[in-house]
Amino acid sequence: MNDEKGYALIIVLWIIVIVGVIFANLADETNINNLLTRNDLKRREVRNAALSGLMYGIDTLKEEIDYSDVEGMIVKELDFEFGNDIDCQVEVEEIGSRLNLNYDPYRILSSLKWWSKDLTEEIEESDLFPNLSFAKEIIEENYDKDYKKFNFDLVPKEVITYGKFNVNYSRLDSLEKLLELRDVDESQRDIIIQELTRLRREDKVIKLVDELPNLIAGLDMASFDKIKPYLSTEGRININLVSKELLDVLIERILISRDKDSKSSSRYTSLIVNYRDNYQIKDFKQLQSHLNIFRGEEFDLLNVYFSTYSKYFSIKVKSLSKEMKIQKNLKIIVKRLKTNRDSYKIKIINWTES
Repeated sequence: MNDEKGYALIIVLWIIVIVGVIFANLADETNINNLLTRNDLKRREVRNAALSGLMYGIDTLKEEIDYSDVEGMIVKELDFEFGNDIDCQVEVEEIGSRLNLNYDPYRILSSLKWWSKDLTEEIEESDLFPNLSFAKEIIEENYDKDYKKFNFDLVPKEVITYGKFNVNYSRLDSLEKLLELRDVDESQRDIIIQELTRLRREDKVIKLVDELPNLIAGLDMASFDKIKPYLSTEGRININLVSKELLDVLIERILISRDKDSKSSSRYTSLIVNYRDNYQIKDFKQLQSHLNIFRGEEFDLLNVYFSTYSKYFSIKVKSLSKEMKIQKNLKIIVKRLKTNRDSYKIKIINWTES
């Protein structure tokens, strides 16, 4: 009888131990679940802060921009607060006033100090790049003694891959790639390339993309409709923000195309830079009336290369929970489209987050 009571006591004790272990595990599991839930909620809060910061940056771009502060506009850091625990940093950067790796002529791209003949050959053999990550891969693959000292982190500061093909001056070999990517048949590709070559030889400035069917004999509307969304006649580089070095290169190109003495480019560049230091260039007619330069066809070419407002920006957002060390990074590329004199809409064309 005593043995049976002893066994019963042992069983009860084991049951108590097992139940205790179960409850301890349940408590640990509950704590873990609570912690996971808390982390998940904080991650959502941090991401929501990042999205709010992004909208703050977009709203800033919807307003008219004062380009009088050139250095302050190229990279603009915005103050944005989101709660006591979360720090949120927003950086808006103008990225349109750079050379286009896909389309700009090699004689202009070669003005970059790090450019090389090998890189030109590699890009000629490649398709068009949808964003700079692909461009950096190619540059790094061709990393050789000619530009070993170059810091590849600076590549996005000097070139972009966003933007349309400008029918007046962009590389025709790039147009050939674009036509192939849009499945335009070979006979139509030949017609388009040959006719644009002829128009350029004749110094014809195309003012509207819609003029092309009338200017290119044999261009069928089906082929034109395939490529029209990717073509432009408007300048992309903001003359208010472009660097003096690049401005000098492009002004020289305009003068050479008009059989003018390219040595005058430095004088023209200095006149423009001195003027924009004091006044925002809202219309190219300002340069005509105030500086007495770029008359006639030369003036038309300003619109080919330059704009008076910026079209492409990057918005970088970093939000961080100080308590839980949870961070969210967003990088968005946007296109800024003018709807009327003082109104803009924003189109997101690339989104990455980490």
